[in-house]
Amino acid sequence: MKPFSFTRKLPKKSEWILEFTQGPHSAHLFQVKKRIAHQKTKFQTVDIVELFQYGKTLFLDERLQVAEADEFLYHES
Repeated sequence: MKPFSFTRKLPKKSEWILEFTQGPHSAHLFQVKKRIAHQKTKFQTVDIVELFQYGKTLFLDERLQVAEADEFLYHES
């Protein structure tokens, strides 16, 4: 069997976030439009970035918490 290869290469001048979602065999890849903030506290690492697809997004300990694109789910439920 031939090894899997991507048909499209990732842009080299872009920043990407790779988030493992349910163990080491499943992940999401997000292209960063703008890095807004990064802070390491006694309890966690906080990153706020703007993603092309989801807008401003909060990551805690490298795990996506909430994004502009879906925040209405929390406030309009």
